Amino acid sequence: MAPLPPSIAEEDAEVDRELGPYRAVSGLAVAGLIMGLFSATALIHPLLWLVACVAIVVNALALRRIAALEPMLIGRKAALVGLASSLIFVISAPVQNLVHRRALRQESMEIAQEWFTDLRENRPEMAHKMSQFPLTAAARLKSPLPDYESGKIPLDPLRKFVRESPVDLLLKLGKRARIRWYAHEDVWADRGLEGVRDIYAVTVGDGPQATSFFIRIGTTRSRDIVTGEWQWQVTKHEFVSATPTGLLGNDG
Repeated sequence: MAPLPPSIAEEDAEVDRELGPYRAVSGLAVAGLIMGLFSATALIHPLLWLVACVAIVVNALALRRIAALEPMLIGRKAALVGLASSLIFVISAPVQNLVHRRALRQESMEIAQEWFTDLRENRPEMAHKMSQFPLTAAARLKSPLPDYESGKIPLDPLRKFVRESPVDLLLKLGKRARIRWYAHEDVWADRGLEGVRDIYAVTVGDGPQATSFFIRIGTTRSRDIVTGEWQWQVTKHEFVSATPTGLLGNDG
């Protein structure tokens, strides 16, 4: 094979000097970058926090491998970006979840107090409405009495509701009952629905003569498809058979 002319050989040598030695891109760094970007899914559901955790491990391994094989392996910047993204989301996702659960519990307490107040103020039709349908704030303010009077809504479900326990007892106690939040039992989410179960203490009387009993209230929240507003429903109201120890919370 004839040697290359001097001019061509010199040009090839110059190109090699400009390009430098070949360096491979780290596959781990590329995978880590992609996983780091997908770590944003951790904001959707706690189960997806695992994506961010795995991304941290992959990017850490990529950085370690690149450091060991430099300068033949590149991708350090990609691995650093992936690591930073995964760290951001592995921290922000639990924080967001905590804030969301606190807000959900607070709203649930307000709904439960609204339900208790309707019964204390002898408005069983309003409490029954909250127990029947998911309602927005505006819908909860609208009294169903005109619909009962006109026959648009049958009275039998309401009559059944006022005979249920603990509704019957709360109506009889009226304003003598003092409602206190006692404890959060559970916070859950499933298929677009979110719910809270709480225990409330109902106290009657003062001083040594005071008597208390406990009621479990379950509330469910969903989003109105048309308006996008949150709507609530009281889905559970029952006596707690085992008396909890101690009383917490403030008078309602």
